[in-house]
Amino acid sequence: MNDEAPVFTQQQYNRLGLRETAGIGTSVIVVRATDKDTGDGGLVNYRILSGAEGKFEIDESTGLIVTVDYLDYETKTSYLMNVSATDGAPPFNQGFCSVYVTLLNELDEAVQFSNASYEAVIMENLALGTEIVRVQAYDIDNLNQITYRFDAYTSAQAKALFKIDAITGVITVKGLVDREKGDFYTLTVVADDGGPKVDSTVKVYITVLDENLEHHHHHH
Repeated sequence: MNDEAPVFTQQQYNRLGLRETAGIGTSVIVVRATDKDTGDGGLVNYRILSGAEGKFEIDESTGLIVTVDYLDYETKTSYLMNVSATDGAPPFNQGFCSVYVTLLNELDEAVQFSNASYEAVIMENLALGTEIVRVQAYDIDNLNQITYRFDAYTSAQAKALFKIDAITGVITVKGLVDREKGDFYTLTVVADDGGPKVDSTVKVYITVLDENLEHHHHHH
């Protein structure tokens, strides 16, 4: 006789604070349903019916839910899944539960720079290759090599004068700095740790002084 529907140990399972940085294959939670029937009627098959949105899958025999895609707090902060347990013999009775998953926002911690912004004051006509400033970022997860680059909106003029070392973050002079052509530059540096997150950026302000002037006024 198979007349009992599987019953989950909880109607709702909560998994709070799943890390946004969780890699694919991260265990989220285990759901469990029991069935009073013996024999095949007591075996249950688990399925996620809705709400996984391509991010989660369940092991049909163990009830273990794992991530199968990267999570992004910016896109979605929580998931509510409807899960079923179906017993193993006709008439294949079903029980249901919901699984609520919330994400931890780690966007701000993805990559952090040592300074909120960087400023450098330089003389014009600096020798090519002169180091101006070094930006430094670190990764809380410390997993990946961080690489540096100027962002897409950095002016062609600035890129003609300055370059950044992708590995060290050192900004050097690569063109002739002439105050007549510009005395203030704003560069935006991107630090990329190779992850699926939004890349972090920082501003670098460079003021060019006239080598002939005795007194300099610092301005923005």
